[in-house]
Amino acid sequence: MVTANIDVEDGLVNVAIGILRHIGLNIDLEEEESESNKTKLVQLWIDFPSKDVGKLARVQSCPHVISKFHYINGSWMWTPVHPRTATINISSPAKCKHKQFPKFLAGVITVHKSHVATIDVIIYDNNKSQHNQ
Repeated sequence: MVTANIDVEDGLVNVAIGILRHIGLNIDLEEEESESNKTKLVQLWIDFPSKDVGKLARVQSCPHVISKFHYINGSWMWTPVHPRTATINISSPAKCKHKQFPKFLAGVITVHKSHVATIDVIIYDNNKSQHNQ
């Protein structure tokens, strides 16, 4: 599930749900993106159920997909998601940079996160151990 608006025109918006298919590391890239030789997470490849979501991002990443994922069936429909960096002003001279992916695994979604989503099927467990008060 995407937790921020990455690209509204491309459909990469808050609460867009997809399947994590591949984790891209800097060692997967031909050119070194990091200053050090440490292995770093540089992108997540997500398969969204709606093929309109992430269409522009897939077009931009097409050369990379052809060169790296040619052996994986369906990889041309995966959408790359890159980390976002935010600068937080702690005090006047001090600044903090926060870098993270706008995503988290959503095996279960709460009502609060699903209020703007269109969901075809839901499963609700009305377990007897849950007490309604």
